[in-house]
Amino acid sequence: MSDRRRFSLTLISLALLIAGGSAAGGALTGPFGSVDVVKLVLATPGVGRDGTLSTQKSVWVNVEGQPSGGFIRADLATAGQTIDGDWLLAVPLDSGKATGSFVALVYRSTGGAPDYVAAVNSKRGLLRAWVRDGHLFVSAPIFSKRDQPCCPSAEVVERMLYSPGTGGLIVVTTQRANLAKPPSPHP
Repeated sequence: MSDRRRFSLTLISLALLIAGGSAAGGALTGPFGSVDVVKLVLATPGVGRDGTLSTQKSVWVNVEGQPSGGFIRADLATAGQTIDGDWLLAVPLDSGKATGSFVALVYRSTGGAPDYVAAVNSKRGLLRAWVRDGHLFVSAPIFSKRDQPCCPSAEVVERMLYSPGTGGLIVVTTQRANLAKPPSPHP
């Protein structure tokens, strides 16, 4: 397979993965199907409700060890089964600004009550996290000096697995996609 074709297929795969992560999480499945996501987040050790930023419709939380928190976006939460048969749930915390989410909280279940795994952080906003094909995918923007805050020219997508042996998430692959222009037709 030529390098150009391989690069094009990689970009198409990334686009499909990103599109898969943008689906609303209203239809959580598995052990997370009946979970109240807001209550789960509020019961997480190291996560605290901020009454000064919360509203009647949205709950703002701060996460210990993270420079920023956000509104709990239960409607964008995604869940899926991992390759080892466990389930992962990713809950983004929205900053309420054009920069979107900086942090997503990740939970694991083996069929029973969910356990908190980790917080993932893009440090630049526009973070997306979703579970698909047995893995957790996290995408974050890469800005060049000329990029406007809404429009990064590239992004990085990490594919992760949960490992109970290490007590956290392990990055399996990292791919970078140029969002500013389509791939060159020349190799």
